[in-house]
Amino acid sequence: MQHKYIILFYILVFFIFTKPGYSQNQAHLLDLRTCTSKNCTSNNYNIVGFYLSDINGTPITNSLLTCTAGVEQSVYITLTYQSNSNSSGAHNVRFFADFIVGETTQFLNYYFGILAPSDSGAGTLTLSNFPVNWICGSEISFVNPLLAWTTNATSDHSLGYNCNDYPGGQCQYQSGLVIESPLAVYFDYSYTCPTANETPVSFANNTNGGRGPYQFLWSFTNASLSTSNEVNPTVHYYGAGSATLETTDANGTVSTYTTSINIPTSLGHTAAVLHQTDGDIPNGAIELTTSSTEDLSYFWTGPNGFTGDEKNISGLSEGIYEVTILDPYGCSSTSAFEIEYYIILPITSDNIHAKLNENKAVDLSWTFPGKQESGHFKIERGINGVTAFRTVGVIAAASELVERRTFFFSDDKLPTYSCSLYYRIKFLPLSGPPYYSSAIKVEIPPVPIERNWIALPNPFQGNRLHLTYLGDPKRLKGLVHIRLSSPTSSFSMELTTKDIHISLEHVIYNFAKGVVIIEVLDGEKVEILKVLKR
Repeated sequence: MQHKYIILFYILVFFIFTKPGYSQNQAHLLDLRTCTSKNCTSNNYNIVGFYLSDINGTPITNSLLTCTAGVEQSVYITLTYQSNSNSSGAHNVRFFADFIVGETTQFLNYYFGILAPSDSGAGTLTLSNFPVNWICGSEISFVNPLLAWTTNATSDHSLGYNCNDYPGGQCQYQSGLVIESPLAVYFDYSYTCPTANETPVSFANNTNGGRGPYQFLWSFTNASLSTSNEVNPTVHYYGAGSATLETTDANGTVSTYTTSINIPTSLGHTAAVLHQTDGDIPNGAIELTTSSTEDLSYFWTGPNGFTGDEKNISGLSEGIYEVTILDPYGCSSTSAFEIEYYIILPITSDNIHAKLNENKAVDLSWTFPGKQESGHFKIERGINGVTAFRTVGVIAAASELVERRTFFFSDDKLPTYSCSLYYRIKFLPLSGPPYYSSAIKVEIPPVPIERNWIALPNPFQGNRLHLTYLGDPKRLKGLVHIRLSSPTSSFSMELTTKDIHISLEHVIYNFAKGVVIIEVLDGEKVEILKVLKR
């Protein structure tokens, strides 16, 4: 009796482990799409669509309308299908497709076995033995999907088959389908090197999932545009900033993605040039000041084969020195500077003077303490620095056998704005190198401006902005022209009023964040105001 139980046990084990497997991917078997006899004319079953699901066929979008691009999770794929009213069921059902996840493609030959009729269009087939490691934002699609079946169960094709084992008409073929997935919002950006302190940035929208069509709303900071509805906008940034993309799909689902915009900024720079003053040992130098906060590289070339890779260079002889500045983004800027050879004038800070007089001119005087050679003096002036001197006057200096003489010059062609002026005296003898004095600084104060209008508050948030008249109310004649402008918007208005307060709330809301220029013409003169909208 015991032997009978043992025999029955082995028979049971045999059937368990030799029974054909169901619901599994058999990529090693024949691809029925290569069979020329497949015309798919029966129309008994039709694939309606695909969606990502859990192992039980529940759409993941039931609880996950959106997802964060780049996050990986394990999901399953469910097919929805529909059969005609005459279908009695299908057997040996197989699904073939080129399965694409992101950049990866694999052959799919999935065996389902029996397929029940579903003329309501709600039939589902879940690839329960085919989990997919899906990264949010990666598109999943089937290329050339084919559903094939037999009409009876007399033959078992679960482990192998030939082309003729599946009737040519019992199939359904499509060119391709994209699988429904949660709405994923993501974008890339690229840039070109800055020009005029602006960096062009181009955005590539990679939104997918959800249900199209989409609506896009971009937001930018520190850029020429604050918002955009374009699919792939191009925006000029003034420096590092941020970008946000808000996407709304056809179902009303909303998802956003925000990232910092790290881009090259201006490679603007200035240089302090120290000229050679020693005839035997080169002692010139060039010291750079840059506006960029990035880690920059420097490549210098100069006379007599000179090269260098430091920011500041010294021990230089006379000649032209060229520097190329390279930032980590591959952007570069090239400038040239000249080192001159001259002898320092015997004029010290004790005997050169410069002063702004009451007539808004700068009076200069300097004393030549030694015997004077024949030649002439040039008075040179630099504005807000000592690297770009320009000649503003010339005085002849005939040879005289005197030990000491004082010279005078008045500079009455001054800038009309507040600045720092630097003066130096250059003496050019009839022969030999020129002589230079040290530089002396004169501050030019701002010119007082009488203002009749003021914009408050400044800066401001939202739309609360108004103009206030500060002048004599009797002078306000009533007709006021106002024009507002910014890099992206402009508005003009004309009104008759004697009210000293004019609200701008009804127009300023159209303006993006940033600087807004307000021009006010009240009958006598135009005043220009600048306000900052935060």
